[in-house]
Amino acid sequence: MIATADNWKDVRKYYEHTYILVPEYDEEQAVYVDVVTPEGIKVKTESGEKGFLETPYNIVNPLTLRREWFQCGDRALLVQRIPARMWRKGISSENTAFSAISAIGGLANVNGGWGVVNGFFRPKAYVEQLTKNSPPTCALNNKWAVKNVAGGPLFLFNSVVGRVSVAKKTAHILKEVKSVKLPVALQDWKTIYV
Repeated sequence: MIATADNWKDVRKYYEHTYILVPEYDEEQAVYVDVVTPEGIKVKTESGEKGFLETPYNIVNPLTLRREWFQCGDRALLVQRIPARMWRKGISSENTAFSAISAIGGLANVNGGWGVVNGFFRPKAYVEQLTKNSPPTCALNNKWAVKNVAGGPLFLFNSVVGRVSVAKKTAHILKEVKSVKLPVALQDWKTIYV
């Protein structure tokens, strides 16, 4: 969306008080849209640096998919758009939910603060070789994630569709998702569809 002096009210509605990506600051760090005016957009960074983006300015929508997994440090996180609030374009707690694989193997909500949002904006690095030394939870690609324990749950987006055994390099997966391409980390494993 191109922010101009003519459409600043629309830009305010869609982006004010959300996180966006501004390449002029850093291609891997979020900036927070503080205030939108006819003259431009007041932003601030995690370090507190304030800036001003003069209109016209082209804002790139930070979320192009409805949901996806990404690796943030030693844990896999799932980012999902909240359907009723998808009209809001930037990332905020109102329109975006972040989840992590919990200790018991389900999904638990995660606060979407600076660290999590910046983790999402960094270039995506997925776990391509799943071993016992891999992180406790691993994003295998933007669709698949796993808890790295014996019998750990295998997620396709937000649904558990199987279990893995890293020691045996075996995955037990529901036959209903057989048509979905497996991530690189599981392609040479023994796959049993149940």
